[in-house]
Amino acid sequence: MNECASDTVEGRVHYERQLERIRSMDRTRPLTFASQHRDHCPAKVKGSEERQADIIEQNLASYTSRAYLSGMFIWQFCDCRVVEALGWLMTRSGTKNSKGIVDEYRRPKLAYSVVQKYYKNK
Repeated sequence: MNECASDTVEGRVHYERQLERIRSMDRTRPLTFASQHRDHCPAKVKGSEERQADIIEQNLASYTSRAYLSGMFIWQFCDCRVVEALGWLMTRSGTKNSKGIVDEYRRPKLAYSVVQKYYKNK
C-alpha cells in the first residue's frame, strides 16, 4: 500500500486489516506503510519525526508558560553520527543520533517548525 486514503475512516480500516493479515503471516518483521497524510495518520511512534515534534511542542509549551525560567536550549540542533561509544549507541539506525530539529544536511524536520512557532517573533 502506497499513499492510500489513510486519512479516512475507511482507509484506516483497510490498512488495519491488511497489516493484521501481514502480521499473521510473519510476526517477526516490522510493518510500515507510506502516507502523504502526515498530520492525520497514527504515526507518532518512538523514533518518528511526528513524535519528536509532539515532545518538543509539549516541552516548549510547559517551559514558556513558567515566568521563572529565563532561558533554555533545544538538544540537539542537528542529527549526527554516533561513533565515539560502543553499546546501545551503536544500535541506533545508521549509528545516528536523530534527535536534531534539522537533519544531518541541515534540512528542517517537523520539530523545526514547532521551535520556529515559539521563537520566530521573539
